[in-house]
Amino acid sequence: MTTNGSTTNGAAPTTATTQKVVDLRGFSYQGEAGAEVDFRDFFENGALPLHVVAPDGTIVSANKAEIDLLGYSADNYVGRFVGDFYRDRAVAEDILARLGRGERIEKYPADLIAADGSTKHVEIWSSGQFRDGALVSTRCFTVDVTELKKARDDL
Repeated sequence: MTTNGSTTNGAAPTTATTQKVVDLRGFSYQGEAGAEVDFRDFFENGALPLHVVAPDGTIVSANKAEIDLLGYSADNYVGRFVGDFYRDRAVAEDILARLGRGERIEKYPADLIAADGSTKHVEIWSSGQFRDGALVSTRCFTVDVTELKKARDDL
């Protein structure tokens, strides 16, 4: 482990053994060796649905929770335009435009189309990753509020 440029035993860190840059389809992380495995596990097995979208709206990666939420196989989800899964494509396009302008999205309501044709009511939390002023990707957490919406509608 490094602390202020040195290892815990006082030796100078070596880049090859202590630092590693991880790039997971648009995400970057710099940290200890082995961080790639930790980060990949965080992404793939996280409890919240998460996906990464390219600037053109193509889904480049999605974790298991996202795939499970909507019921698609990864092959039928990753690689497609994110708007294909929105009941109202204009909502997806608005989110992408806002992210492209550098806005952060919090609790943005959306209706997504599950593989079985049902609607999942969700809230979107997302931000963009930029390099040299250009959008590289977005990282999006999808919070399923379907049951909450049904309960509110039943009141």
